[in-house]
Amino acid sequence: MVAVKAKQFQDKEKPTEVRASNIIAAKGKRALLELDDNVDLAPVEPYYKEMFVSSRKLPVADAVRTSLGPKGMDKMIQTGKAGENVVITNDGATIMKHMSVLHPAAKMLVDLSAAQDVEAGDGTTTVVVLAGSLLTAAERLLEKGIHPTIIAESFQRAAGKATQYLTEMSVKLDLNDRESLLKSATTSLSSKIVSQYSSLLSPIAVDSVLRVIDPAISDNVDLKDIRLVKRVGGTIDDTELVDGLVLTQNVIKSAGGPTRIEKAKIGLIQFQLSPPKPDMENQVIVNDYRQMDKILKEERQYLLNMCKKIKKTGCNVLLIQKSILRDAVNELSLHFLSKLKILAIRDVERDEIEFICKSTGCKPIADIESFTEDKLGYADVVEEVESAGAKVVKVQGVKNAGKTVSVLIHGSNPLVLEEAERSLHDALCVIRCLVKKRALIAGGGAPEIEVSRRLMEHARTLKGMEAYCFQAFAEALEIIPTTLAENAGLHPIAIVTELRNRHAKGEKTAGINVRKGTISNILEENVVQPLLVSTSAIELAAETVKMIMKIDDMYPFSAANDICPSTVSLNPFNKHVPETQLSRNKTPDSSGSSNVSKSTASNKVAAAPQPQQQKQEKAQASSKDKQIKESSPKSSSKREDAKMEPQPQLIPASSSSSTSVGGHKILDKEVPKSGPLNRLKNTPKDAVPTSKAPRRQRSSRFHVTERVELEKLVSFKDVVASERQDLLVKKIQQCNVIFDFSDSLSDLKGKEIKRQTLTELVEYISNNRGVITEPIYPEVVNMFATNLFRTIPPQVNPSGDAFDPEEDEPVLEMAWPHLQIVYEFFLRFIESPDFNTNIAKKYIDQHFILQLLDLFDSEDPRERDFLKTTLHRIYGKFLNLRAFIRRSINNVFFQFIYEQERHNGIAELLEILGSIINGFALPLKEEHKVFLTRVLIPLHKAKSLTLYHPQLAYCVVQFLEKDPALTEEVVCGLLRYWPKVNSPKEVMFLNEIEEILDVIEPQEFIKIQVPLFQQISRCVSSPHFQVAERALYYWNNDYIINLIGDNASVILPIMFSSLYRNSKTHWNRTIHGLVYNALKLFMEISPKLFDECTNKYKQNRQLERKKQKDREEIWQKLEQLATQNAGKLPTAQAARLPVSIPSVTAVIPTAVPLTADPLEETPTKPEPPEDDVLNKELQQFEDRPTPQRFRRKSVLPVDETVLTELSRHRSLEELTTQKAKSNADTSND
Repeated sequence: MVAVKAKQFQDKEKPTEVRASNIIAAKGKRALLELDDNVDLAPVEPYYKEMFVSSRKLPVADAVRTSLGPKGMDKMIQTGKAGENVVITNDGATIMKHMSVLHPAAKMLVDLSAAQDVEAGDGTTTVVVLAGSLLTAAERLLEKGIHPTIIAESFQRAAGKATQYLTEMSVKLDLNDRESLLKSATTSLSSKIVSQYSSLLSPIAVDSVLRVIDPAISDNVDLKDIRLVKRVGGTIDDTELVDGLVLTQNVIKSAGGPTRIEKAKIGLIQFQLSPPKPDMENQVIVNDYRQMDKILKEERQYLLNMCKKIKKTGCNVLLIQKSILRDAVNELSLHFLSKLKILAIRDVERDEIEFICKSTGCKPIADIESFTEDKLGYADVVEEVESAGAKVVKVQGVKNAGKTVSVLIHGSNPLVLEEAERSLHDALCVIRCLVKKRALIAGGGAPEIEVSRRLMEHARTLKGMEAYCFQAFAEALEIIPTTLAENAGLHPIAIVTELRNRHAKGEKTAGINVRKGTISNILEENVVQPLLVSTSAIELAAETVKMIMKIDDMYPFSAANDICPSTVSLNPFNKHVPETQLSRNKTPDSSGSSNVSKSTASNKVAAAPQPQQQKQEKAQASSKDKQIKESSPKSSSKREDAKMEPQPQLIPASSSSSTSVGGHKILDKEVPKSGPLNRLKNTPKDAVPTSKAPRRQRSSRFHVTERVELEKLVSFKDVVASERQDLLVKKIQQCNVIFDFSDSLSDLKGKEIKRQTLTELVEYISNNRGVITEPIYPEVVNMFATNLFRTIPPQVNPSGDAFDPEEDEPVLEMAWPHLQIVYEFFLRFIESPDFNTNIAKKYIDQHFILQLLDLFDSEDPRERDFLKTTLHRIYGKFLNLRAFIRRSINNVFFQFIYEQERHNGIAELLEILGSIINGFALPLKEEHKVFLTRVLIPLHKAKSLTLYHPQLAYCVVQFLEKDPALTEEVVCGLLRYWPKVNSPKEVMFLNEIEEILDVIEPQEFIKIQVPLFQQISRCVSSPHFQVAERALYYWNNDYIINLIGDNASVILPIMFSSLYRNSKTHWNRTIHGLVYNALKLFMEISPKLFDECTNKYKQNRQLERKKQKDREEIWQKLEQLATQNAGKLPTAQAARLPVSIPSVTAVIPTAVPLTADPLEETPTKPEPPEDDVLNKELQQFEDRPTPQRFRRKSVLPVDETVLTELSRHRSLEELTTQKAKSNADTSND
């Protein structure tokens, strides 16, 4: 191994090659490693060959350079699976977001553009072009022999100097200077497709930002308070700013309701105005018309009562949130609303709720019982208007005017609308930059030329290599004016030379006027930009170039096997092999160190091959690709004089007879598999045992199908309609073949055939009708069970409170590429209009449900997410299985609570139950109440509560919204399981208690106020500041304050001691502010009661001091007696005396405070009156700001492969919705 490391260390060309590939990918042009079209890339490892080729085809910096400036070109980008969608833009962030890049260095520039978009919102093209220019400068410095570290650090210091010079050049800005703000917005829009509309869009951008500035945080603007609404119709000239709210949903006029309401009182409901669903187990059987008529009358009366209750609160505008389960409102409800003169708007999206509430002041209402007048919003006018041919609803004169605004954008087609939205967003970001850093600089390349000139002057004062680096950085900044001139059709050399001369004469604002094609004072031309855009671009570009320059090696990613770093060559042009082969080549020698065995072509591991060896390995590798399977190589005995054992022979596919049955090719002669048992059998007895590198255990125990080779079947479109049924059955049967995904190199052809077949089945089921017949059901259920039902192995990650979701990465399923499509196919099968529940229940039975529930213990969160959707659909389809599903889930919970306390799918199961509980009919059944008390409440005591507490709290609150009478039992149960020594769990309990108090009824609050606030008092006195802080935040909740105010006579005596003690002794200033806020509220509620509590607290403290003083006197008397009687009694006689002093112990208290309370009185200095001190301190802390607290993130290393897979994961609902939308678009075309 020492020899290998030495050889790798001698490979000095490799860092140069890696940097060359990074520079090629990032900026294009030439690099240190020149790759001509006739270069032989045969010996290059395929991963890096693909990197080099892709980097030469699509250099990132050069791709967006032509889009810079007002005269820049636009890009047409094809998006979607087959490129059916088109985006036309010259916005750098949009181009980079849609660009498909492979090389990691190219991806760094894509991330760079995204970072600039987040930081400044503009300059996304500039930052990429500037980074490419800095890489070119760094390349020239590398050719001169300057070390990459020196280049990187010098560039970082030069960027700091450039930022300093830009700040000195900037002009301070006042937000009242509207003219300067308009100039900045116009400059930002000048490079966009919609630049001809800048005179209209610039004032809209400026007015929007200025109206939503929060005086509390005047140095920033939340752009979420500005809503951009797009409507096809008209032109961009019709775009308008609405000081209020704009809704794209139409007013419901089918029942003849109003379309305009003045002095509107707006209600936002999240429940359905439709007949209640029956209980999950019940079926309504109608025997005659009288019963039918009775049911219809009850439904009619139920809806009428709901509508009357809404009208009783004064509500005359009703917004109804969109429901995914059933219709949010039916025609009968709309009829009642129209009769009551209530304007109704349905299908309000979930992501619009927060903006609507902030704009109108209303609160979302989850239940008809909670519909009260205090939750309504107010506006002067709500009306449906026609704007440029499109109907929208405008809400004007809102209560919270100035907090939110809406911009209604019109355009002739979706492409224009999308680009107009992007352009207006960039203009808004520019104005936000001026709010954050109120300074302007000139545009047109003037600041870059000026900074370049001053950096050149500074470089002359430096010595050594740093001077060269500063000079190169200064030259790189000239890429901006050079590109502006090129894109404007001007001569770049002449323009840049003239700019240098003008700036050398002191004209700091001389820039390129691209409209006139000349150089002029760019400030007089009103071309200005925020200082933050330029400084952010330079700093981010320099940081990215620094990271790229400090990279000297690249390792290809292997998804199937972990690479052992001690045995893989560091040369990127050597192929790597799976870990199973690496471990067989590494054996310990007698000295205890590890050596690398001499390997054959089948074990291509060791040092970098010599040129003579590369040709031989290439020839052997090409012959190996023609063979289908390989038996496990035998381990070799690793001694100094030992020879390599012969490798097992490979069995060609042609050497064994085969039989083709139903698309399966069955081999008569079984090929040896490389399993651990076969390796043990094939290993020589005298071989030294080897140990494999530790591997992560995968969540799979599949029964791999033996001796089967798949053959691709014909497509559905290639056969006549009468034969498609048989072909569908064959394809489903073909998907019953299971492959071993632990070996990524085995059965690649078969895996790909199965994946294509599954994808074809999904499309066929989704796009065709009448294809699901009775013979299909058993085949589909059998295929689903064969692929998914398996044994889940023990967990790899720790369980209980030892599991940390931020540090312990989940174990991902290696077979997920197939499993994902199987789940999607099964969901499409169930949701198909042709699906017949009566036939399916023969095969989807209780045994099937139990096996499905077992899969919830999988460690792969993606599989649990798909299982959640699948089980929920089955619950909705199969009425006969609903009770069994609930009981089975209960059994899982019982086993988790009372036996194991280890299960991965508790959160998903609770999420399913949350939707089920929401459909329970009233009054609740006894079994449902038992489930609450026996399952949901005891779930709070589990050690792993952190993993599922949000879902658990949601279920509990759902029960209380259904039946408020359960509040006392729930709260007492929570207090019974309240954690004693776990502060994070205490914070979670406090969060849940607040959610309960938000929905509690006043009469139920009276029942639980004493034990609840006794616990809250203990939390306020907690030594952990987060627990105390969370408890004190209750006094920021308006509803809880109202409840406390109505019962202050009971609550204040309980809380006063803890609050006052914390106000005196707590170390955290945030706690001080919250405590004084609570005390001030109590004082305002009842001054008399507050004074009584203060006096009582003082009396208690005086009594405690008296007891402490008596105790000290008793101990002093004991000490005096002991001193006087010392030595007077013999030892034997003293031993016979009883040692009992009841009179003393009766006086000594059992617990004494260690620190004196501030209320204690000293004999030398009298205290001021207690009320004066308290009132003075309350006045002192009344307006004290509360500092923000930020949680420190972990910096432990993570597995990037796991994070990448999880980021790509999409739920089943998203997949089905996306495909349905694409199919609908295709059919419309």
